[in-house]
This record gives sequence, structure tokens and C-alpha cells, in this order.
Amino acid sequence: MTSAPIRLLVVDDSPLFAEAIADIATADGDIEVVGTAVDGEQAVWMAQNLAPDIITMDVHMPRISGLDAIERILAEQAIPILVLTGDPRTGALTFEALRRGALDLLPKPILIPQDLHAEAALRERLRLLAKARVNLADSAPAPPPDIQPSNSEQLLAVGVVASTGGPAALATLLGRLPATYPAPILIVQHLPTGFVAGFAAWLGQATALEVRVAEAGPLLSGIVYVAPPDHHLILGSPQELELHRGPAVDGHRPSGTALFRSLARHLGPRAAGMVLTGMGTDGAAGLLDLKRAGGATWCQAPISCAVDTMARAALAVGATHHSAPPENLADALLDRAFRHS
Repeated sequence: MTSAPIRLLVVDDSPLFAEAIADIATADGDIEVVGTAVDGEQAVWMAQNLAPDIITMDVHMPRISGLDAIERILAEQAIPILVLTGDPRTGALTFEALRRGALDLLPKPILIPQDLHAEAALRERLRLLAKARVNLADSAPAPPPDIQPSNSEQLLAVGVVASTGGPAALATLLGRLPATYPAPILIVQHLPTGFVAGFAAWLGQATALEVRVAEAGPLLSGIVYVAPPDHHLILGSPQELELHRGPAVDGHRPSGTALFRSLARHLGPRAAGMVLTGMGTDGAAGLLDLKRAGGATWCQAPISCAVDTMARAALAVGATHHSAPPENLADALLDRAFRHS
């Protein structure tokens, strides 16, 4: 029995790009475009009346912005939204769209010359996200607690890996940590090329901690380091960050597994690791190594993930027996750093 095609709503104020996105999406025959909206108001109306399985959204829209359209759509309907942007330099705006509930982002397709690999990747992402879980907005998170470090064994570093749905999960996780959080936090977030600097700037607005794109050098307490493009972020020693362009691990560079293995090697029980929402298996093998070295390990609860395959992979190999939504993972990090057990 042939399954029904995926119903796609395209939202873009450029007729040229809207037509191109529609042509790319429908090329394999398993996706159909049920509507094309040219402004934010029309996008909200079409979402309500056409019941699409997934929406592609440009953030720069007339009448109401793509950000406002996302909020209004997700206030009533749990529809996966993929942000397509033509300019990575608008990163803060793009990642704000993810904070408001969009699930993922990709660059707009390059029309000339034609990029068949990127076009196939767009179709595959639409298929994946059409099945993804959309968690409608909850009430505003509680402010981070005002607590001070105890005299317990020092936590020297935290590693986190995330993919699809990760920016919103990371904003929730880091937003719960106070400016006094003592351990550096090393983040591998799978992103398209060109978006890392905008992501780091946006994430810095979501947390009281300082956020930097990582560079090789001393590992400083209380800093959030984001892996740069096309480099593994690892520890070269207990107090030194290194960037490597070695082979991809688990299909990724940067890789969560590469990061966790370096934490296991250099810090062992004085490190912690987390696998968050995302597709694939990145992080699972490395998190298991960290657990075996005595480090604290967690993963995001699959029920709270936009895409749960990374979290389930970590659970399946026994890398952790503890899973929770991001706000509770923040509590676990606070407990490990301030009230060591």
C-alpha cells in the first residue's frame, strides 16, 4: 500500500525561490505542495485551512514576520516548521525562529549552479521533520537559581552534543544555569555551513554565561565553547582546548563522540556529558567511553526530543541510564557542580 504524499506549505515572499523550493521538494514524487504563501498573514491562514504536514518558512516576510507567523501557527497547531534562509549572517533572527518553535534550519537552495546534493538533502530533511515531534510552547522557564559552589570535588568540564531541535534545547538548558556556574561547557551542535557564529551570538543571549566560538587554547571556567565549522572540538590536555580536522566520526566533524572521548581520556570522573535531541547516532559511543571512565552522563528524554534517534542510541548502548527534558538536565548539571554526589 502506497503511503499518502507529505503535504508541504511553502512560505516565501520571493516567487522565484518559492517555485524553486516547490520544484525541488516534489522531484521524487513523495512530497506535494498544498499551498504557497507570500506573506506571514497568508502563511497563518493557509496553515489553519490546508493542514500541511510540514512548512518551509522564510523569516523575512511582509505584513507579519516569519517569527510572528511561527508563533501564531504553533499557538494552535503542532506543525513541523523548517526555516530556510538565504543569508547566514542573519543568524540571530534565524535562531530566534528556532526558539519560537521551528524545528530546524537550512540554507535556501542555490538556483545557479544547481546543487543536486543540497536538493536531495532538503527533500530528506522534509521527510524526517514531517514525522518529528513538535512540542508547543510552554510557560516561560524559571530564572536560574542563585547558588554558590560547594567545596565538593570540582567538575572540570561538561560536553554536550545536539543536532535537529538542538538550539531550542540548548537555550533551555543553558538558560537555567547561573553566571556562577563553574565548569566550562563544550558544545557540538550540528549546523549547516556558515551558521556557527550567529548561533553562538544568539545562544549568548539565552544564558547568563559567556558564549564563544571555540579556539585552540586554555580551557577557562564558566565559558560556553561552541565547536567551529568542520573541526573536532576536543581536549588536548586537562586544561587545553584543541581543534582538529581529522576524519569525521559518526559521520560528523565536529563530532560529539570525539569530544566525549577526549573528556574521558583527560578528565574521567571530573567530566560530564550529555546527548540531546537529533538524528543519527553521534555521541553515543563517546558517551559510553565517558561513563566507563567515571564521568557523569545523561541524555535528553526521547519524549521531549524533536528527533529522538541520538538520545535513543545513547540509551541503547548503555551510555547512560538517566534521561530527562532539558530543564531537568540543567538541574542535574547544577547538582553535579554545586552539590556533588
